[in-house]
Amino acid sequence: MAQKFICDGTFVRCDNIFPCQKLPTYVNVALNQQSCIDYVLTSAANDIKSFAVVDPSINFSDHLPLIFEIVMSVNSANVSNSVKTSVSSDSTQYQLRWDKANKESYYYYTGAHLSPLVSTVDDALQACAAA
Repeated sequence: MAQKFICDGTFVRCDNIFPCQKLPTYVNVALNQQSCIDYVLTSAANDIKSFAVVDPSINFSDHLPLIFEIVMSVNSANVSNSVKTSVSSDSTQYQLRWDKANKESYYYYTGAHLSPLVSTVDDALQACAAA
């Protein structure tokens, strides 16, 4: 079912782009079990700069974090003035700081931009379930 969704959506798994990162993403040492059940999918494989399954020393989950770097361009016409003034051309941000983010703005921004996709994903999942 998941494979059909990936194929129908013309997605690519990032671990297929970076084969050396085809590693287990679920590891339970106590039960001696592991599998690859977490994925990052993309429809623009050329935009993925790096991908890794990491095993940090502080991880209280059986699931290993997935990290990827994506190249993206921003159309300045679509960026609000408040964002433009907070970004200087000489600064580079290497890591997102969710503790510094305006979570309410993020919630409404992603809601406005992702909600049109909900019916598309629902339709694809229903088609997968029916198959």
